[in-house]
Amino acid sequence: MKTLYLIRHAKSSKEDATLRDFDRPLNNRGHNDAEFMAAHLKFLNVQPDLIICSPAKRTLSTAEQFALALQYPLGKIQQELSIYEATPSELYEVIHQIGDSNKIVLLIGHNPSISLFTNGYTKEISTLVPTCSVVHFKSEAETWSKFNPENATFVNLVNPSDFI
Repeated sequence: MKTLYLIRHAKSSKEDATLRDFDRPLNNRGHNDAEFMAAHLKFLNVQPDLIICSPAKRTLSTAEQFALALQYPLGKIQQELSIYEATPSELYEVIHQIGDSNKIVLLIGHNPSISLFTNGYTKEISTLVPTCSVVHFKSEAETWSKFNPENATFVNLVNPSDFI
């Protein structure tokens, strides 16, 4: 069984208009939400075998918050450029290349790809997935290369506002 937690990066700052989109940092709310949602996964005893993220500043910062809370080594966070501005099919390419020894994976990326990917599994989610949301999938596939809607199911979506 394979478990995927697809996470949209936390809220980013738009204060500095001179920064490229790729270089935008998290804002205060983003840092707080990432810390809170990471603590939620820790409470659920999630122990990732792998954390993959876009190398964009806000996404890497989100990944680092999750890694710290889940006692995952920061140096082992795998940065994958193709996650930045990915289509759902490009996200599948990243997922299909995950080593099969990894059972629980956190993949941290951006919208609209996170929402479009999730919408392929459930009709319950028809809008954009909010920032710092965690979308949980389980798959009966023996290998990540076979992870797809035929053998994977949407478990739930949790976002910071669910706890207010």
